[in-house]
Amino acid sequence: MNAHRDPLCLSVADLPGDILREIFDHFADESYRDRRFGARHNSQPDTENDEFKTLQALRLVCRSFYEVASPFLTPVVRVRINPESLDRVDQLTKNPLIAASVRIVQISVAYRPKELAENPSAYRDLHMRTVRSLERSCEWHTEFLDEIPEDELEGDEDQVLEAVQTYATMAQAWRHWPDKGPSSSIEGAADSEKDSYRDLLSQSFEEYRRLQQEQEQLLTSGTFVATLAASIARLPSLRAIYFLDEADVSPDDFDGRDTLTVLANDRDRVRQLLTAPHTWTVLDSKSIDPEPDILPVKLLWQLPMAIHSHGTPIPAFSIARIPILGNFSHLCPSDNAWSSLASAFSATESVHVSAGNRGVIRHEHMPQESQTHLSSYISALLSSPSIQTIHIDLYGLTLNTGSRRRTRKISERFNPIGSVFTGHRFPNLKELVLSEATFTQEELEHLFDALGTKLQRIYIYSIGVSNGGQWARALDILRERVMASPKGCTVSFSSMCGGGFEKVRPEEKEDLDEWWAIPQESPENERERNTLQGASKYVLGEKEVNPLAELEM
Repeated sequence: MNAHRDPLCLSVADLPGDILREIFDHFADESYRDRRFGARHNSQPDTENDEFKTLQALRLVCRSFYEVASPFLTPVVRVRINPESLDRVDQLTKNPLIAASVRIVQISVAYRPKELAENPSAYRDLHMRTVRSLERSCEWHTEFLDEIPEDELEGDEDQVLEAVQTYATMAQAWRHWPDKGPSSSIEGAADSEKDSYRDLLSQSFEEYRRLQQEQEQLLTSGTFVATLAASIARLPSLRAIYFLDEADVSPDDFDGRDTLTVLANDRDRVRQLLTAPHTWTVLDSKSIDPEPDILPVKLLWQLPMAIHSHGTPIPAFSIARIPILGNFSHLCPSDNAWSSLASAFSATESVHVSAGNRGVIRHEHMPQESQTHLSSYISALLSSPSIQTIHIDLYGLTLNTGSRRRTRKISERFNPIGSVFTGHRFPNLKELVLSEATFTQEELEHLFDALGTKLQRIYIYSIGVSNGGQWARALDILRERVMASPKGCTVSFSSMCGGGFEKVRPEEKEDLDEWWAIPQESPENERERNTLQGASKYVLGEKEVNPLAELEM
């Protein structure tokens, strides 16, 4: 406060900085402060809401407001694998006021693989599938126009019908690229229109190749990791690092009823799609031959180790999608670096690992070498004695034979990941969410025995005990931990299998229609549901008898 100012003329700008920060704090977005994982892990701040606009306006009032408001304006920074994005983050974090506001760093791992950049036919085929899919979607939406009352039409049916022809023309023009001559040899639409689409594909492919080389150079030279790690080390309020499997432009962006015609009418958007990097969901789906080398997978260990080399802890770490078909060797540093990777997570409080959706049908589990790579990596993630939240969802790794035939036990369809918890203890764990994984009885008992007495939430979904193991003793151990947790704990079990749970699961039907025809309230389903609820109540201390002990006698 200025001692020479007339006390009667003082304004809010004269308040001490700590008081101003408390005032401005009421306008800040609370969702980015929590180190746990919520629905907004992949979101950006809503710059259109009144609170954010108020902070922007306050920042321009005077220097003291500028210094206090600036740290509230950039809670999330998203970086992509390109020089412009990397440089922007580098420069932003060199401003101490802005750097102080960043709580979450989101890393978009979308990538252009060499296997597409060096193979025009594979590149063409990938985008041809998108165009043909849009063509079919348009046809589906207009198939029964004659049967729809006029007052129920959406008004853009003519545009959708025109889009069908445009997408067909686009696909025809691309069909023989780059092997044949000019598109004039293709019958149908005007030659000039087809020529323009072929030119668009050719130009986009050349740009795609340039951008691919740019991305590869950033990754293989170490520039991306070194620059980003140095930027993150300048963030005093860092709460979490998220690896996002998202692309700025994706085929899914245009497959909705309201967006079906966009690419048919906007060639700039077509060009954006043709030059855009791809999500791991696309690259890791058997849709590209040969299988792409997904270099950004290495970032999952390179970046944490580089951050750790700056002495910066990682409070929370999230992976939206691990590989599910290949590239598992990229998860592994050299043999003598595993301890360094574990050290990088030594202060981590929250871990989230997802295998994404089941985009392909898996008939067999991954080779043992790949399983070892995956298990070793996840085990390193869980190295912190301070860990409070663990979310592991391996749905994308679950076997799916394409039918409900009992080709193998349910518990054997899940990924055998139980060994990752061996050797760890979790005295500070508050929240445990596990789904789509298999444990041996010994692994499951060890996990529950390793839990502390600070538990607040347990959610276990589609977890199996393999090799003839049983659940009863594991539930006894979990009950001890939950009942010793003074703040109380919620417990939820769903779709459990193996051991006694196998006896109450509805019998699988060989015919898929017969399986789905089982009523939700059937005795088969009710027995399983009652057993799951009984197990939850037993663990919570609301029931004295372990229902699995009765089933496994």
